[in-house]
Amino acid sequence: MKNWVFEKVFGPKEVWVVELQVEPWGPEKLLPDYDLSLQKDLMNVERFRDNISYARRTGFDTFYLWGIEWFYWLKEKQNDPDLWREAGELLRA
Repeated sequence: MKNWVFEKVFGPKEVWVVELQVEPWGPEKLLPDYDLSLQKDLMNVERFRDNISYARRTGFDTFYLWGIEWFYWLKEKQNDPDLWREAGELLRA
């Protein structure tokens, strides 16, 4: 909707979606305050795919993924590369 209004006022412009959420967010605390199992419940490969699918349906083509450093942390510090691999597949597609 914002893009439509923007185009009516300024004409067609390239639009980027910034801060497309791909990291866990809880209702009351910061991420480090949640245990790892809850973090993975809040964001996992299935939710990641859902968020990317939703983003693609918007019709925009440029997205800044907010939270990819969490994927790296999972891979490097928690020995869990699943989301890192999934993000890699997304970039290769």
